[in-house]
Amino acid sequence: MIYPKSCCSALVVVLGSKVLSPGSQGYNASLASYYSAQEAAVHPFCIVTPISTTDVSRAITTLTRSNCTFAIRSGGHSTWAGDANIASGVTIDLQGLNAVELSHDRSTVSVGQGNRWGEVYKALLPENRTVAGGRVAEVGVGGLTLGAGLSAFTPRFGFTCDSVVNFEVVLASGEVINANEGHNADLLHALRSGSNNFGVVTRIDFQTHEQGDIWGGVPLDEYASLTMSITYAAGGNHGVSNTLYYTKPVKYPKSFNPFTDIPSVSDTLRTANFSSFADEGTANNPEGYRALLATSSIGSSLQVLTASFEAWNKSVAAFSEVVGLEAKLFFEPVPQVAYQTTTLAPNVLGLDHNQGGLVIVGVAVGWTNRSDDALVTQVAQRIVAEIDEKVKDLGEYFDFVYLNYAMDWQNVIGSYGAENVAKLQNVSKTYDPNGVLQSNVPGGYKLF
Repeated sequence: MIYPKSCCSALVVVLGSKVLSPGSQGYNASLASYYSAQEAAVHPFCIVTPISTTDVSRAITTLTRSNCTFAIRSGGHSTWAGDANIASGVTIDLQGLNAVELSHDRSTVSVGQGNRWGEVYKALLPENRTVAGGRVAEVGVGGLTLGAGLSAFTPRFGFTCDSVVNFEVVLASGEVINANEGHNADLLHALRSGSNNFGVVTRIDFQTHEQGDIWGGVPLDEYASLTMSITYAAGGNHGVSNTLYYTKPVKYPKSFNPFTDIPSVSDTLRTANFSSFADEGTANNPEGYRALLATSSIGSSLQVLTASFEAWNKSVAAFSEVVGLEAKLFFEPVPQVAYQTTTLAPNVLGLDHNQGGLVIVGVAVGWTNRSDDALVTQVAQRIVAEIDEKVKDLGEYFDFVYLNYAMDWQNVIGSYGAENVAKLQNVSKTYDPNGVLQSNVPGGYKLF
């Protein structure tokens, strides 16, 4: 491993002003655009800002030849430090890869890896098309998709990764290839939730879907999507909110009556385009705070949901002295029909379409002071461990850790099952035989 500053010097030779040094305006702007304060506080030796696949190829070739450590960043919406940034190395910031191009027949859209979902929805809106993407406008396309991706459209179209028909990938060697059902199909399947383990994805081609306005705001038929959140804030304030989406312009559909019949302090329920709802998601998830997000997967019986809440309620008061606290326990149903797409679009999540539907549980915490980091982590780990223990005792535990809601201390890749882990490892050996993405890219969830 050579001295990281030498890596930056080598990159300047091939990419010039696209390599940003500490203290420069571009460098500071890149760091400031991370979602969590933890990631924004990580200072790489330099930041590379490619604007083309060729730029990425040159950067990767240089970094690999020089045996440099590096990080890969798309939208930068991860919560934990070092996931998409690096202190002793080079960060590749892909935000300049921001093209959105709809095919002539409107059936697919090619999306640069640096886009955020709000930009994609706005580009497709005039054509009444959409993608089964993220519900928060500022979430990056790349990270969400490579981690599977939950969507308001999951009940209809499966995970976001299931809508991918092609990945453009720069391998560790610098070679640019495409992964689709006709070429490199094993890599296509591995990238559907295999994270950053095989190369640098520079473009993703998604299936698009006809979509006008929807009804929703802050069930189940295939048009309904739901997240329920229980909030504990500084001062001991509590609240419950339900985020509802119905992907037809039908007001107050019957499937949501159990929720809309509950008296509320306020609501934003309305009929609007999905871009509007994605912007609302961003407003409800402000950037710049210290953040933690951890997860578990459980069954959907009332007994299991109650046990999960009890585990939360037992420990949440331990957050009471945390400055600037907002903590949430949320439940996000994933219906069985979402797994059935895997027969047409194979992924490596390990979810069996013969299983019943699951509920993804999230523990999300935001706070202000670094001095509270250890306490927040300890309490969150305790809550997740107790939820897992209770649910296992009830026989409704799913050995699946959803990558995009996971912390660095959770075993995401292992939760896909031994068979899928072996597949991912074989794909890694095929496309990255020297293990560059395993040894030189410490961020993310590794295969070995």
